[in-house]
Amino acid sequence: MNKLARLIKNRWRAIPILGLCQILSWGAIYYTPVLIAPLIAEERGWSLTFAMGGFSLGLFAAGLCSPLIGRMIDRHGGHVVMPLGSLLGAAGLIGIVCAANPVLYLAVWMVLGAAMAASLYDPAFATLARIFGTDARRAITLLTFIGGFASTVSWPATHFLIEAIGWRGTYSLYAALLALLAAPLLAFTLPREHAAAEVLPEGPLPMRTKHLPATGWAFALVAIAFAIYAFIPSALSAHMLAIFTRFGIEPATVVLIGALFGPARKEPGDAHRHAHQAAVVAVEAGVDEARMEAVGGNACAFEAARQLRGKQDVGELGLAVPAEAHPAVRPGRAEIVKGDLGALVRR
Repeated sequence: MNKLARLIKNRWRAIPILGLCQILSWGAIYYTPVLIAPLIAEERGWSLTFAMGGFSLGLFAAGLCSPLIGRMIDRHGGHVVMPLGSLLGAAGLIGIVCAANPVLYLAVWMVLGAAMAASLYDPAFATLARIFGTDARRAITLLTFIGGFASTVSWPATHFLIEAIGWRGTYSLYAALLALLAAPLLAFTLPREHAAAEVLPEGPLPMRTKHLPATGWAFALVAIAFAIYAFIPSALSAHMLAIFTRFGIEPATVVLIGALFGPARKEPGDAHRHAHQAAVVAVEAGVDEARMEAVGGNACAFEAARQLRGKQDVGELGLAVPAEAHPAVRPGRAEIVKGDLGALVRR
């Protein structure tokens, strides 16, 4: 009880608060289009390209809004800015439900882009930097660990909700969670404190690392490199489930495979194990090796899963077979981290 009381009172309470809100925000806004956009396109007579194009426009708007959001957090704090992002996200999700006009649909996605800029990782990291100052690195690492499970929670939950209450009800429920749970948590429980400025020692100032200005060719090349790096994993995050579905895999199995990628990203040493688990699910779903390779699956993990399938029934095999159970998937025998199914999606 004393430990819990200390956690509630000190600044480290920001980690579970932001972690929960990150799972809600990523899960409600970022990870839902891959499941809901096809339903929107079918119902409203739009192409899937147009429906997903709204999501792309939202990401572009998020990038444009990010500098302003950062300045607002520096000035007012995350406890002011991030609740507004959650409320804006809730309004945007309701807007998607109501936006039958194509132009209005795109406009709503721009609103959701602003919400993402004010509620996802970037503002959360800026908030932690404001609270913890130079000690923010550990806090950011812990938050990233928690937030990485957003897809693991969101995709199965969204699939279940769509089956139960439809895509409109799903977005309405997520909007309620953002407005009634995430926003109040961020507004009333997030620490208000501002980390003290670094105190320089007396005497001659130590040599400081030279920093390049955020202008010129060097900065532009770094920005381009980050954009190129983010392009492929972001595209896979948005389209991976659709790719598997087009190969004829049952939607529930597709969601289960996708849910494994959250844990696979948590610790490099576990990537091999989760890659093999994903391959096991694919084998049980009847996916052949050619299909696995077409979406970036690792042939070694697939073959190991197929061989193990003949020795154990599905109940025994489940999702607990470690990568070390077959020599083909041991580190060093194949570049599993780079080529396996578990490395398809990185945020």
